[in-house]
Amino acid sequence: MRNVVSVLVAFLLCSTIAPAQRLIELGIKAGTNTTAPGGLPSGVHGTAGFGYQVGGSLQVGLFDVVALVGELTFDRRTYHLHSSAREFDVATSSINVPILLRIGLPLKLMLELGPQYTHFLSTNNATTTDGEGFAVIGAVWKPFDLHIGVRYMRGLTSITTSLDNDITNSVTQIYLCYVL
Repeated sequence: MRNVVSVLVAFLLCSTIAPAQRLIELGIKAGTNTTAPGGLPSGVHGTAGFGYQVGGSLQVGLFDVVALVGELTFDRRTYHLHSSAREFDVATSSINVPILLRIGLPLKLMLELGPQYTHFLSTNNATTTDGEGFAVIGAVWKPFDLHIGVRYMRGLTSITTSLDNDITNSVTQIYLCYVL
């Protein structure tokens, strides 16, 4: 009996690992994000803000459970900074280009990791016009053509604010992607 249960459990795990990927998947995605400022100077406090993202993705299967995904998304992010002397909201609109490696896990999950480049289209109370680099880690559940994902992005480069300090962003995203 123990062997039968072991074989059934092994079969279940093998059948739920992301099956052989379609070679190419094109998707439309939308979601929400929370942005929190980091690297704040002494006496300055930040409050996370909410935003959204919309765009598209292209996934290319490399092996049975490994894929490379690139995205092009428009993103709106906000957060609040305050100190005893000043208080203001920071808002950015940007185009994002992550290039991520996805690795299949059991239960139709995929781990994703890689870099993301963010190019700012407009900023409010952020003085940079340069882009921002991120390190990305996330997970995607792919039970059918509607994928559900969560992603954490840690800012690697500074977005200078009117406080004249180097401030980085950490962004958490939750999104849906419909595969065409």
